[in-house]
Parts: sequence; structure tokens; C-alpha cells
Amino acid sequence: MYRYDGIQKHMDKVHALQREQEKVALEVGSFFIPMGWLTKLRYVKYAANLFKLKRGRSVVKVGEEAIEQVTKHGDEIAKTGDNFVYSSVDEGVTQYVGITNNLARREAQHLAGKGIQIKPLMEGLSRSDARAVEQALIEIHGLGKNGGTLLNQINSIAKSNPLYSSQLERGYELLKSIGYK
Repeated sequence: MYRYDGIQKHMDKVHALQREQEKVALEVGSFFIPMGWLTKLRYVKYAANLFKLKRGRSVVKVGEEAIEQVTKHGDEIAKTGDNFVYSSVDEGVTQYVGITNNLARREAQHLAGKGIQIKPLMEGLSRSDARAVEQALIEIHGLGKNGGTLLNQINSIAKSNPLYSSQLERGYELLKSIGYK
């Protein structure tokens, strides 16, 4: 009986800890719930992009505003060869650069993970050109670990890569074509 009583007390403690853990998780999760209506509309847009249907059409209606995404065999943005180079700028300082083939998804990931907002810098690039532009931006602004302003951790193209200098040159050319300084 003592053993059974010990097991029951242990199980009660485990259940109490589980309830406490779930309560903490709910409190932490509620921290991320948007507060104002404008903010809620903004996050609904991100949610719509994240949870849209793979095929067909999905619509999320919020009051009078409707956010509509039309997809055909995945996201239209994610077409092969249609890559974006994006950046995050805070108070005139570039803090992050990257490439993606799905801007909406990446925007939501950065907002949730790092709390930063990204804006497209160039679009319609091949993966190789996108990497070249990203590396040129990394060279211009510098990685944070090397005294630069970027939160990025690594280069897009390794300096040991035989194509590094030609790709970097291509990246500078593409940035120059849009007037980036």
C-alpha cells in the first residue's frame, strides 16, 4: 500500500507539473497574440500566407478587408528561377540580407523568429545570381562577427570557392543595375 501511495503521489506531482507547464506555454503563446486591430490585420495577412491551401484558392476575410491568395501548384512566387533578394533595414542601417523563392513565407519566418521585417530588393533572379547579389551585400555591409552591421552568420558564397570573385563581380553589377549604393 505504501508503494502504491508513493506511485499515486508521484503521478499527482507529474500531472501538476504538466498543468503548470501547459499554463506557462499558453501564457508565452498569448504574448505573441497581436493587440490592436491594425496589428491583427497585419498578422492575419502573414497567417493567410502561411496556412494557405496548396492548390486552388483560399480567402481570409477580416471585416471589410479580404486577403486573397490564388495559388496554382504551390505559390506563384515560388516559380523555378524566380528568386528574391531581400533586406531588413532598421533606421537606415541594413541589418539582414537573404534570398528566398517564397517571400511571404520568409517574411513571416523572420518576423516570428528574429522580430525583423524584410523588404524585397531584387526579384526574378536565378539562384546563382541571387547568391551573387547576397554575397555582394554581405561584402558591402559586413557580417556582424567581423565588425559589420549584418545579423547574418555566414557568407552566401565561400571565399574558398573558385567562382567567388566572378560571382561577387556579378553581384556588384546587378546591384549597380538597380542603383544600389
